[in-house]
Amino acid sequence: DLLTPLALAGASLLGLGWREVALAAGAIGLVLAASQASLRELDRAMPTDDDDEPAQDDAEGPERSGLGALREAIAVRPLLGWSMAGTLTGLLDEVLMAFAALHLATIAPGPDTVASRQLALVAIIAGGLVGLAWLERSVEGRDPRRVLLLACLISTASLGGVVLAPGLGVAAVALFVLGASSAVLHPLVKARAYEALPGRPQLVNAVAAALVPIDALAPLLVGLLALHLGSALALGSLALAPIGIALAALWLRGSSAPSA
Repeated sequence: DLLTPLALAGASLLGLGWREVALAAGAIGLVLAASQASLRELDRAMPTDDDDEPAQDDAEGPERSGLGALREAIAVRPLLGWSMAGTLTGLLDEVLMAFAALHLATIAPGPDTVASRQLALVAIIAGGLVGLAWLERSVEGRDPRRVLLLACLISTASLGGVVLAPGLGVAAVALFVLGASSAVLHPLVKARAYEALPGRPQLVNAVAAALVPIDALAPLLVGLLALHLGSALALGSLALAPIGIALAALWLRGSSAPSA
């Protein structure tokens, strides 16, 4: 994530076009595929459902029935709420990068600013690394809900700063703050989802997977906004993600996991 914008900026400085960059990416992919194909671990057979221990199946009984267990898990309000909040965090990852790049092109258009725009995008990733480092070292002993709400507030404000930025410098600073604050949202939200259904991580992930269509549809809707109403409004619409996560944190404040 960090090297990709830097590589694109370097390619721009060298006078390379998208064709050369795409060919280089394809060559790297072929090299990686060839190196992975030589690994002996890939010769092992993939596990199947028949490989599960019968004793474990008998012990869990109806809970292992796929659709039934998924329906029961979705009925757990805290789990569904935090899973939907987890889906919103996806808007502040690749989707944010894409529409931030589009908006930066309107702030500083022209081929001469490509390298500068790529470097500005690096600020998101650099900020994300700082945010995750802070979370790992400082979250212990703090109220996760308050940390989550603060991160949502900073993310919303910094996103507004990017939209209203008059130039690349201000946008880069706002993107750094946005990257730092938004990076902590997913691990905090995911932790609350696991907490909503303790001891059942597979079902937690299954509920998240059931919401994947929202993940796929959201970028298309944001793209339509950008197409018809401009990149600023499209990028600003991503503020619905931290606002929605904050509402989930407030709405699910008193919710607790069901007893086993």
